[in-house]
Parts: sequence; C-alpha cells; structure tokens
Amino acid sequence: MKGCGMAGKGLMKRHTASAMPEDALLGAWKKSAHKLWVKRLRRTSSLAELLQVLGDFVGAINEDRLYECNIEQGKHAPKQ
Repeated sequence: MKGCGMAGKGLMKRHTASAMPEDALLGAWKKSAHKLWVKRLRRTSSLAELLQVLGDFVGAINEDRLYECNIEQGKHAPKQ
C-alpha cells in the first residue's frame, strides 16, 4: 500500500483547486491518509505483517520528505 502519503497531492489539487482552499484540501488529504494507515495497522495479525506495514509507512514518510525537499529546492533555485 505504498503511496498513501502526499504523492498524489498535485493530481487531487488540480481537480478541486477552485472548490476548496489549499489548507482545507491538505487537511482532508492528511486525514484520509491517516485513516488508510490505521486500517492497515488494524488488519495486521502477525509480527511479519506489522513489520511490513511499518516498513511501508517509513517508506511513505521518506517519499513525502523527498517530495517536500524537491518543492523547496524549486522555490530557491536560481532563475535563468
């Protein structure tokens, strides 16, 4: 269940940009992602499954951080 992070933010934002303020959209997106992770954790029935979910969660956090760093670098990139 990789990708429950913010990777799809840009796609979702394009479709609802005129209907919702960005802060409300981001809050809804985070809440939805949180619910997905909670459901995955509740479905685990063994240590192996729990470790897999934790590994996926850490991977999603790293993916989100990379996405955020790329955005920040774009803001501070020198103009040519």
